[in-house]
Amino acid sequence: MEEKRVLGFIHPDLGIGGAERLILDAATELQRCGHKVHLYTAYHDLARCFEDTLHIGGKRCDWIHVSGSWIPRHFFGFFHIFFANLRCFWLSIVLIFSRRKTQIELIFVDQVSLPVLIVRCLSNIRTIFYCHYPDSLLAPRNSIIRMLYRFPYDLLEKYSTLCAHKILVNSKFTAQKFLNAFLNVESLDCPDVLYPSVQLMSVANTVNLSDQNYKSFLTINRFERKKDIFLAIHAYVHMLSMHKESDLCKTRLLVAGGYDSRLVENVEHISELSREAKRLSHRKSVTFLPSISSNRKRKILMESLCLLYTPMEEHFGIVPLEAMSVGTPVIAVDSGGPKETVENEETGFLCSSSSKEFAEVMYRLCNDPKLASSIGSSGQYHVCRNFDRTEFGVKLSKIVEGVLKSS
Repeated sequence: MEEKRVLGFIHPDLGIGGAERLILDAATELQRCGHKVHLYTAYHDLARCFEDTLHIGGKRCDWIHVSGSWIPRHFFGFFHIFFANLRCFWLSIVLIFSRRKTQIELIFVDQVSLPVLIVRCLSNIRTIFYCHYPDSLLAPRNSIIRMLYRFPYDLLEKYSTLCAHKILVNSKFTAQKFLNAFLNVESLDCPDVLYPSVQLMSVANTVNLSDQNYKSFLTINRFERKKDIFLAIHAYVHMLSMHKESDLCKTRLLVAGGYDSRLVENVEHISELSREAKRLSHRKSVTFLPSISSNRKRKILMESLCLLYTPMEEHFGIVPLEAMSVGTPVIAVDSGGPKETVENEETGFLCSSSSKEFAEVMYRLCNDPKLASSIGSSGQYHVCRNFDRTEFGVKLSKIVEGVLKSS
């Protein structure tokens, strides 16, 4: 029987993205397994967060500790990575100095790997690093100055990541990218894959509520340019051109996702998307839903005919799983993580990043309710078998125990 442990988490910004969902799922499932958890973050906005970080009265959960919010995210739009590391350095020190009270035995770190190095140097706490994607592969290097600026941080990421007692990744795709990022490291083993998961509901509670007289297409992503939300808008307009004129008023596109007014790109991009819909003369049939609650997100997933998942080479992509878990078919770009979660023509559809290909599948689902129902049911069964959150927690608890016993 596994011992009950005291575990710590360090995450720089507890917002409403996929990484935050993974961290919260890990923390809550480990608590469900009987472990005690302390989560340290530098930012947690009570008005813009996942509901399970709050008590019923809207107060922050006791196991979430916020420290370092005084450290800025950037300096006039520059030095983001410097301040991200500074925040995580501060959180690491806070965690170590609070250990006399908390008795933390192991920490779970993601996004910024510096805490792994700090904790290993200053304590005997065991460490797990969860790699969503190597940061060194995400950063642009379009000038010599930027390359020189990134060089010490890339070295720091590599060294601190490899200090972890255990490295996990979110997909086989990320595992390969991880190995590419550390090509010059001798005898580097491929990290273990621990897929993110979703909360399952009973089949009776997840019947797709889509009204066949009014078909909704849905895309959910953060409002960032790399998510290629333009593809969803262009595919929707292309699909409309394939419909009879009398059917045009019976469809709509819902563009939902994470939105943070602190981020310039979020503010700019939602305006760009709105202008594009207006330029294509379909602004009234395209509805933008920024920063929706978890309950509303689930509701519109259940009510939509299908989900359009547009990012190219997405590291994993939790939204397709959320859609399949409620019986909603998924159309995703045939690259990255979705290739591991969506089985083409069985639990969803994989297409090139072509608005024409997306539109053709959307048209098929519009005109064949039986196909939409069949694909939705198969997707739900697929998620139930392979991406159940409870099973995710059990696997992670065993990994934690293995790391602690290897000390």
